[in-house]
Amino acid sequence: MNILTFFLTIPYLMVVSECCMRMVPPDDVYIPSTLAPEQSTLVPGEITMAPEESTMAPEDTTMAPGGVSTPETSEETEAPEVTMMTTMATESSTVTEETCPTSTTKCPDLSTIALAPMMVQEVDGCAVFSCPPGLLPYGYGSLVGTELTGFYIPPGEDTFRLIRPVTLTELNGGTVNDFFGISCENNKLIVSKYPRGISVGITPVGTEGLLSGKSSMNTMRCS
Repeated sequence: MNILTFFLTIPYLMVVSECCMRMVPPDDVYIPSTLAPEQSTLVPGEITMAPEESTMAPEDTTMAPGGVSTPETSEETEAPEVTMMTTMATESSTVTEETCPTSTTKCPDLSTIALAPMMVQEVDGCAVFSCPPGLLPYGYGSLVGTELTGFYIPPGEDTFRLIRPVTLTELNGGTVNDFFGISCENNKLIVSKYPRGISVGITPVGTEGLLSGKSSMNTMRCS
């Protein structure tokens, strides 16, 4: 009876062992995962960490020789612009002096020539004579060295009177300087226009406005 049981048990154990072996998968068997693989949003080669942003603006400096940045170098690069602006202002002033008929470099002290109420004002960098409202300009000039000719000069007479305009409208909106052609030469005040002529002594000359030539002025006045 025991021998029979032994022989029956052996086949049973073999069957059970074979079933167990079938249930254990080999090492190289692929077991699919029930979880979906994680999808990556990264592009191959892309770095997930953003580069740190700097809140500091790059310093605008000029590299000095040797690669050393110095603030002094940056300030020095602005100096030529300031110098250029100063130079331009100087040149503009020089041009005004050269083109202004009554520049201070050519004229005498006009305050000694303009007798009150005649005034001397500065317009566009030039000295300009003007009268108070209601008054008109005239002056006294020298016959010594004058370019005016064609009229009789009484003995001992060495001055003339520059006849004033009759009305202010004769100036046509211009200045006293424009009306009489005033300029300065060799430290003298010069007139070159005589719209109403001149008076030599008590005799008017060139009242038709045809006189031409330069004369130096002693005084400028208003009346």
